[in-house]
Amino acid sequence: MDTTNLDDLELSGDQRQPAMLDHCRLKINNAHIVNNYYGTTGPACHQEDANFWQQYGPATFHESTISYDEELCHFIHPQVDSSQEWAVHDEIKRLVRRQGIQEICQYLLLMEQEKRILLPQLPSVAYPELVRMGMPTGEGFSIKTFQRYYRK
Repeated sequence: MDTTNLDDLELSGDQRQPAMLDHCRLKINNAHIVNNYYGTTGPACHQEDANFWQQYGPATFHESTISYDEELCHFIHPQVDSSQEWAVHDEIKRLVRRQGIQEICQYLLLMEQEKRILLPQLPSVAYPELVRMGMPTGEGFSIKTFQRYYRK
């Protein structure tokens, strides 16, 4: 069994995902149930089950199979396609969890200029929504700090 290290693979964007799946196929050849990269469950990677990987691979993955248990962000612009709403939601969620207040405010303004979101005029309205999406509320993330950098 070949156990090639993924870091040694020098592949570009769309070539890397199938290579990752190939690597998973090699690693879990004796398993009975596989949770692949896309979250679908099916039989393991035996030779007779090769059609499974063609059926559930990246070419047939649809966002319509994703189910979200949370409420969509209230900032989504009305012109954004319904297929892109959750992508914008996830982008905002990732932003508020990983960045500081200044970066969050700058990026929100950029997203507003690109007409992907509509920001409220008052920071006191925007702050609770960003906290709901996962922004910390500790030191450096207070509403006073947020008001200082919001829309500037």
